[in-house]
This record gives sequence, structure tokens and C-alpha cells, in this order.
Amino acid sequence: MPAAAAPPLRRWWKSQAALITPLTTGLCTIGRTAQIGAQIQSVHFLSQAAVVYRGCVTSTVIAIASHSMNFRRPLPTPLEPGYQQESVWQYPRPPALENCELEVKVFLQGVLVAETNSALRVLETSHPPTFYLPPEDVDMTFFTQTASSSFCEWKGSATYWDVAVGDHVVKRGSWSYQSPNESFVALQRHFSFYPSLFDCFVSGSAVQPQPGEFYGGWVTEDVVGPFKGEPGSEFW
Repeated sequence: MPAAAAPPLRRWWKSQAALITPLTTGLCTIGRTAQIGAQIQSVHFLSQAAVVYRGCVTSTVIAIASHSMNFRRPLPTPLEPGYQQESVWQYPRPPALENCELEVKVFLQGVLVAETNSALRVLETSHPPTFYLPPEDVDMTFFTQTASSSFCEWKGSATYWDVAVGDHVVKRGSWSYQSPNESFVALQRHFSFYPSLFDCFVSGSAVQPQPGEFYGGWVTEDVVGPFKGEPGSEFW
């Protein structure tokens, strides 16, 4: 018996996906380059793309690509830092790496899993600092390495770890760079933690998580934003 025909809506979406996937991938890459320095007008570029890509791009594709390529969005106005505060908009890109002698503690379910006065901070434009703790100050009895990984253009390939206290398991709640890029070799085997999943403290003050679900920055009393991860910050 021949397979049943796909419903009209599904057939339409598959036809659009065949166009959208390769086109938006290319447009987003070029759009990111344009944001950094090239002066490309998005309307003109998209009109040219409509001619180049199979000679036909529907209004659906144009609308989605236009939204993805909104690289003309202005940057926010940085908040003015107060006494002994830092603005994340004064941090560099590529990021800087600096030693931190403040007391840093990480708890899970009330159990101390990491503590140090020898952390490293990664400082990148628009992001609150990310704290990395040396392996000798992390209780590895709570950690299990996973097969998950991600890639950072600056630091290299990250390894993710499950952290378990009793029956409570935080999946991929911690990460490290086992073999970081040369410029971040000092980070090797150091561990960072998502403050949304752990109770993190710097000099006794509770850390708030960076906005958004993807990022792992630590928001403390001594940094001001606005922070990457807030609504509308995709191209900051």
C-alpha cells in the first residue's frame, strides 16, 4: 500500500524548510560579519539573496531571514558603575582572564562542593564575569563526566559534568576546559557552575544567574549591565 500523502500544511512547511535552512544559515553568518564591520544594507542583501538562491525565495523565508539578520539593532546604554563597581561594557572582546583572590563557594543542596580563594574570572563585553575554580578546590566525589560538549571560539571545547548530592542530580550543571586554546591555557581543568542550578557565593554575597538559559555568568553586587541574555540582546 502506498504511503499516505502528507497533510497540506506539512507539505508546505517542508517546502519552506528546504529553502529556509541553508539560506538562513548563510545569512546569519554574513549578518554577524556585517555587524562586526561590513556596511551591508539588509534589504538590498536579501533582495540579492532572493535572486541568487534558486531564483525564488518566498515572503516567509524573507521574513524569517530578515528577523535573524537584524544586525542594525542599536547597542544599549550602559549603566553608570558606582563606587567599586565594574561595567560589563568596559570588558574586552576577546575576553580577558584575571586572577581573583576573593572567597568563592559553591553549594548544592546545602553541601559545599567547591571552595577557593584562587578563582579565575573570564571578563567579556556585555557578560557578567564567569568564575572558574581550580580542580584542587573542587570535591570531585560529587562529579561525573558526561559526553556532552560545546565549543567557544575563544576558549575551545568545553566538557560538561553532572553533579550529584545524594539523590539530587544536576545534569550538566558544571563545565570545564580540559584542553583550552593557548590564550586560555590557565583555565585548564578549572570548573565553573551555573548559578541558576547551584548556590554560589562571592565574599559571602549570593550570586544571581546571568539572564537567559544559555549563559553561565555570575551577577554580583559589584557589576552593572545591561547584561547579555536579556530580551532583545541577541546581537549585542
